Amino acid sequence: MCSRCLGQNTKSEIEQPEVDELWALFHAAYEQYQVEVINSDKLYNRFVNDFISYHLPVFSSEEHVIREHVMHLSAMHELLTERVDLVKKYFCKKDFTFVDYEAMYQEFNTVGIVRKQPEVIANFNHEQISLITAFVNEANLFIEPVDEETLTAFFNCTLGQPLIAANASSFLLLLNMLYKSKFLVFGWQKLVADNGLLKSNRAKCSMSKTAISSRVAEQMTRLPYTGYGQYSILIKQLKECM
Repeated sequence: MCSRCLGQNTKSEIEQPEVDELWALFHAAYEQYQVEVINSDKLYNRFVNDFISYHLPVFSSEEHVIREHVMHLSAMHELLTERVDLVKKYFCKKDFTFVDYEAMYQEFNTVGIVRKQPEVIANFNHEQISLITAFVNEANLFIEPVDEETLTAFFNCTLGQPLIAANASSFLLLLNMLYKSKFLVFGWQKLVADNGLLKSNRAKCSMSKTAISSRVAEQMTRLPYTGYGQYSILIKQLKECM
């Protein structure tokens, strides 16, 4: 077992008579994910590489301990790289208990990932994507400027990590107007939520469908649909590019 895992969990936390290294690795990964990915926006692949590299050493000369450590670390690498769905499901929780660990490990071992045909939110051509990209950047709707490739991935539901909105309500208003103008599919809110495509500034996890629906409803009650200034101009430009 690596030294960090040995000191990671106390007996009371684990509620087991002996330290379980695999549980300790799961819990260490959860804490590092919370600090680095959720709170510090670290790239996910960098988090994975740093975590595995840090835990590679094993402080034992006993063969069975070394073999067990290699087996556990291999399982962690497979979990973090092949089952990102489980990582998002369990590591975004406020707490990660031993019960969560057991449930996560059970799913990891027995439930295969369901690979569905990717659904898309919208099919924009290159000129339309260019217009939308310029619009969101000029309006500073995101923490950092986005490029055309990123927005294309957003609408194709293939984004690796969520876009961080500086003003989530304004961006959702744009999406809702695009939907009302028949550019987006009917279930766009669910697709944004299920694929973890959007995160509010300072939020720990991507926006849920409930949060998205609430923001959209709030915007629609505040302002009439017609005459949304620059939004309406963009919609007109997009229609001209069809």
